[in-house]
Amino acid sequence: MPDLLKTEKVNFEGGDPSRPRRDLWAYAVAAKKYALIERGHAGAGRIVALSASGEDGALEVGEDNIVDRRSHGLGYLRKPVDPRRDPDGTDWVTEAWAFTIAAESGERPPSPAWFARPQMSQNATVSTPRQLMAFRAWNAGRTAADAVKPFNFLNRVFIDDLELPSRLRGLVLAAPYDDEPETWLTANYYAINTPGSTTFRITTERVDPEVGDDGSGRVRVHDYGDLVWSLPLHPESKSLGPDGRVCGPGTRGLLSRRSVEIGDVVHVGKESTQLGGDGLEGAWRRVKVYREPGPDEWTATLLPLLQATSTAEVAGALGVDRSTVKRWKTGARPHQRMLVAPGAAPRRLRLASVWAPIQRPLSAAAR
Repeated sequence: MPDLLKTEKVNFEGGDPSRPRRDLWAYAVAAKKYALIERGHAGAGRIVALSASGEDGALEVGEDNIVDRRSHGLGYLRKPVDPRRDPDGTDWVTEAWAFTIAAESGERPPSPAWFARPQMSQNATVSTPRQLMAFRAWNAGRTAADAVKPFNFLNRVFIDDLELPSRLRGLVLAAPYDDEPETWLTANYYAINTPGSTTFRITTERVDPEVGDDGSGRVRVHDYGDLVWSLPLHPESKSLGPDGRVCGPGTRGLLSRRSVEIGDVVHVGKESTQLGGDGLEGAWRRVKVYREPGPDEWTATLLPLLQATSTAEVAGALGVDRSTVKRWKTGARPHQRMLVAPGAAPRRLRLASVWAPIQRPLSAAAR
């Protein structure tokens, strides 16, 4: 093995493998949730260079400061900044990482304006007739080009359930698709899980537990700021923190693997039924075995006879589909209603070559 660690393009200046290597620093939350930083561009005593700028109050990240980042946990949302206003600006995922790293290093970075915008799903669509029914009032009087149609994209928000009364728990809100982030808070939203004529307004501010008690009647939804502030929080239950305790959402430092101790074991399945009573004695504190059902009339007599006869012959004699006979041959047991007619004696298969030796009723073999 020539190299223990794989060298990527980001390890070289300008991402060019023909240029010299550069030192990178990592801020990692999980295996697929990290950012790589090149220090020295942010100024003395700073890790990342941030400043608020632009009409949207976006963060301006220092050039070549964050050389790579992952969008795990962020990429399922739409861009909260209109790309038409600042097409060359830093993307919001990089801004989110820059804000997080600055805050974690003890700075007080400015919050961009898009922090207060509602989180918007990137791939919500009208996928069922029930969801389409929720937009009947919207579609009334609109042309086909302007109406909400099957498989159209939607503006779907994420509701803060802690701010909802019990009568509205499970509410799912969406609005017709709009790519203008500035309009997301002022639009009317429809309950796509319980279609009706009621529309809802949303807010990212804290509201009273009962919707409407504050006079606004708005439903509180999660904003992008909620997501960015929770970005460093990631419980890793399979690891231990530096203090030797199970890693929680706020654990920081070098993690180590948890030791595994075998406790009570429950064996379910084929091999365990072949173990003797003391087969695992001493290995575990307690062993519980679920025994498989033993042979009965179906498995011992009827099934072997059935498998010895052609599928077409059995299906024709019984008046059932060939697929049903094939399922029986592969181990599926006939249901009681397939063998016994209501109010009649148990029905027997009329293939003498197969069932003549069977004298007992088939109901004893059915489940």
